[in-house]
Amino acid sequence: MRLGHLEPDGIAPSVFVMAERGAALRPEIARALVGVVEIRFNQSFAHVRITFGSDAIDVEDRARDGLEKDADVVIKGSLSDIVGLLSVPLIGGVPRPTGARGRRALANVTSGRVRIEGDRRLARRLLTLLRV
Repeated sequence: MRLGHLEPDGIAPSVFVMAERGAALRPEIARALVGVVEIRFNQSFAHVRITFGSDAIDVEDRARDGLEKDADVVIKGSLSDIVGLLSVPLIGGVPRPTGARGRRALANVTSGRVRIEGDRRLARRLLTLLRV
């Protein structure tokens, strides 16, 4: 795990802690992840880029005006909606619809409040890794 570039308005350290905890609890999932994920917020926070490589996981802030187009997965939404998505029980990497929080997280995705673009398999594995 490596914490990379930080922006003054960034939250990469918070995402780093979630990824570090997830990798410690679910090392087999962390080792299997390969790709680049960007989390882009509707608020004025810097975006967060997570790079899963064969030897390390890098988490860093990215300036909002310096968006890269080479991410395998892009998750967009408000900070609260994205945190809500990361904090619900999952089944198969998808929020479990049997509880109110899971239904709310699914509704946020289906309504477009949270958008997940790119490699769905990587996105599901990321949610499984980062879940609280």
